[in-house]
Amino acid sequence: MITKADIVDDIFIMQENGQKGSLTKKEIAAVVDGMLQAIRNQVAFGNTIQFRDYFTISPVLKKAKKAHDFKNGTTITMPRRVGVKIKASKGFEDYVKHESGI
Repeated sequence: MITKADIVDDIFIMQENGQKGSLTKKEIAAVVDGMLQAIRNQVAFGNTIQFRDYFTISPVLKKAKKAHDFKNGTTITMPRRVGVKIKASKGFEDYVKHESGI
């Protein structure tokens, strides 16, 4: 599993290897955190976020469903709720397949 701190480290290493930028790890972490908060807020407001050539994040309304309550042995109805759907682009999937060797 990769954490947000690992992503910050990767960005920091990329900029040290001559790729654009001259931010500190703390500044990079603030940018990454701000971006993630903005994405979360926009999806919560019902907006779809599209990172062309990467993925799309969108809110979806999941319908109510029946479930079994094992504790009481009864059937209960789970109310409809909002979920999140993340769909990778074809280019993103192709890249992952190529790099993973699968």
